[in-house]
Amino acid sequence: WPSLFSGIDIIANRITPRHQDQGSCAEAYDLLVSIGEGHDARLDLCDFKASIGYGPGTLVFLTGRVLRHSVAKWSRGERIVVA
Repeated sequence: WPSLFSGIDIIANRITPRHQDQGSCAEAYDLLVSIGEGHDARLDLCDFKASIGYGPGTLVFLTGRVLRHSVAKWSRGERIVVA
């Protein structure tokens, strides 16, 4: 189907080690959509030494090729991310 995105990943109940998205464009933003049920995951933005709430319903735009980011183990719930 037609999409303005170059690719789509679905991540279910997985931690995400610190990384940069090599397949992304450095000049564009990537959209991350956190869904699931009752989870308390946090998105770590390593270059800013920041950690933000990444619960169900959270949308994040970031330059994934430029910024290192990760998601550590969360304590409860089911986590699904569409990236």
